[in-house]
Amino acid sequence: DVFTARNGMKVFRNPDAFPRAWSVHQATQMTPEKVIDSVNHGTVDLRTVTAVSDTIPMLESCPGQDHVGLVHEGIQSVDVHVTMGCRGLLMVSDSWYPGWVATVDGSDRKILKVNGAIRGIVVDKGDHRVHMAYRPMSVFIGLAGTSVGTALVAYLWWRKEPDGIALMEV
Repeated sequence: DVFTARNGMKVFRNPDAFPRAWSVHQATQMTPEKVIDSVNHGTVDLRTVTAVSDTIPMLESCPGQDHVGLVHEGIQSVDVHVTMGCRGLLMVSDSWYPGWVATVDGSDRKILKVNGAIRGIVVDKGDHRVHMAYRPMSVFIGLAGTSVGTALVAYLWWRKEPDGIALMEV
């Protein structure tokens, strides 16, 4: 219990809460349902092992420490500075959803759905800047449709009427 308001509302601190972003070097293949069951029964520590339902990424185990630091968090983007001791998986505790794209040092990377619900991205050894942004294709399709429609309306509005033909009588 960190704070109690006069109306009885309480604020709690959970020292065991997951960080905003962290790294792991082990992966196992599991369905989302099995992940939930494993967490409930304490058979998997998701701080050190990640669960994927697709192909297990190639990761390395190493004695070196990783350093994960959140650089910037926007409404539709996250930037993380990470120093990896060896190839591992950067975990970001945001929901996985189609439309998220990622780059590592400017190069496109695939975002994996890990632990049944969140985003993960494979990062090689060394210092890296990871950028994740929400760029759903539906937005670009809608923008293209709106642009074409606006251009068509503008053309019809401003075009010259042919001589001797009235398009609209007043």
